[in-house]
Amino acid sequence: MISEEKKGEYLARFESLFRQAMRRFHWDRAAAWPQLTRPQLLFLRYLAERGTSRVTDVARELEITPGAVTSLCNGLVKLGLIARRRGETDRREVFLSLSPAGQNLLQATDRLRQQKLELLLEKLTEEEIETFFRLWERIIEILG
Repeated sequence: MISEEKKGEYLARFESLFRQAMRRFHWDRAAAWPQLTRPQLLFLRYLAERGTSRVTDVARELEITPGAVTSLCNGLVKLGLIARRRGETDRREVFLSLSPAGQNLLQATDRLRQQKLELLLEKLTEEEIETFFRLWERIIEILG
């Protein structure tokens, strides 16, 4: 059993290391399109995975207000990364989809991420890689 003191140390260290790793992995956004925020990039990925989506569905899925979705989208529309269109039968309905420029941006960030992961793998031993995978698989199992 881990003591409360050790548990506190481990939690602080885990959070610190996890944040550092995530910041370093998200360099692809800054390299591919510096003016893009992380939430905008995540939103682009959402549209890439889900396809054309209604603002109300996105808001429900992301647990944010439709107004917040609209605000997030305004910048992406201005950058030409997503397209917004009104419903044909109900003009209040708004549909969002990834534009070709948005698809190109995601492909560029995916290539950069792939290159970064390849560099990482080159610097780790096979044993370290297997240990890493086992630990993450165990963490995912524990988290359910």
